[in-house]
Amino acid sequence: MIDEFSSRTSSRDTILRAEPGTVLALDDQQSNPFHGSHAAASALVVAVDHLQAIRRMTDGCPSCESTLMTFQVAAHWTLLRAALENACRAIWLLGPAERSERVLRALRVQADNVANSDAAAKLLNPNLVRPKGERIARVKGIASGAGLSPGKAVEPIRYAEIVGYAGNFIADLGDHVKFLWRACSGAAHGDAWAVLSLQERQALDIADGVSTQQLTVSIPALVLVASEVIEVVGMAFGLFDYRNQPVEDINMAEHT
Repeated sequence: MIDEFSSRTSSRDTILRAEPGTVLALDDQQSNPFHGSHAAASALVVAVDHLQAIRRMTDGCPSCESTLMTFQVAAHWTLLRAALENACRAIWLLGPAERSERVLRALRVQADNVANSDAAAKLLNPNLVRPKGERIARVKGIASGAGLSPGKAVEPIRYAEIVGYAGNFIADLGDHVKFLWRACSGAAHGDAWAVLSLQERQALDIADGVSTQQLTVSIPALVLVASEVIEVVGMAFGLFDYRNQPVEDINMAEHT
């Protein structure tokens, strides 16, 4: 499955782009130059890149030691979180049935990019930053030109919103997917609740109710979470392909 994903993100022949006359292309016209198809494609590329990293980290050296597998205690949770977040981001961008909402979300992504890049650049040299207000005004202007609310086009994005939406879009599983995301995030940050929940552990040096814990990877937990993340990535690709059909084909499918 990961190889299939990778083949779609690593070749010019299969590059993720909006085809002329498709729903994606018409969406992009309204949010131009901040294309929702670009934002969704970028999220998918990043998701697959992290899945490939997990695979390479686990496989070790397929050509020289094909039977060797290596498991880290914490790093795979960081990679799974990034894969999940980005797959959910693509679904959040492409999922709404209404074009107006899809366009708004593409513009919100750009407004979020403006806010984050502005905050980062100011830490290095505030004099090099193009005025944030000017960049936000551009996003609002595009929203107005598309007949959309300028205020809604620059509303902040929270990953809890993105992940919850994706889970509910897939199968009314918003809380379940948010739990996976929070667990991976907690483990990536080294939070005790997540680390102790996701790993195999053995208590050492127990004294007065306190112990040192030796942690090792939990293969069942890793396989379970990885398989669910891969399913979400697959759903995101399927949604991209669905929106990348000619408008008349989708209208026909939705009315039969």
